[in-house]
Amino acid sequence: MEIKDYDTVLQALISITMEKKIHMDYRGGQGATAYIQGMGNVYEFDRGQGSSWMYRVNGIFPDRGAGVVPLLDGDRVEWL
Repeated sequence: MEIKDYDTVLQALISITMEKKIHMDYRGGQGATAYIQGMGNVYEFDRGQGSSWMYRVNGIFPDRGAGVVPLLDGDRVEWL
């Protein structure tokens, strides 16, 4: 997808899930407190106690929320 200046991981996720009509649910706004509850009808704890959605950018798990991590052209984001 095309990244606009100052897009965050969360903004990219919102855009791509809307475009592809993939269910996605989050809470906490779009900043540092954003929390992904579910995607594709798979929710936190569906895979056991302590399970939740995590992401990595270019193979690295950032230590910040998806709502504050900026993306650059060519970045690869994976949700696990």
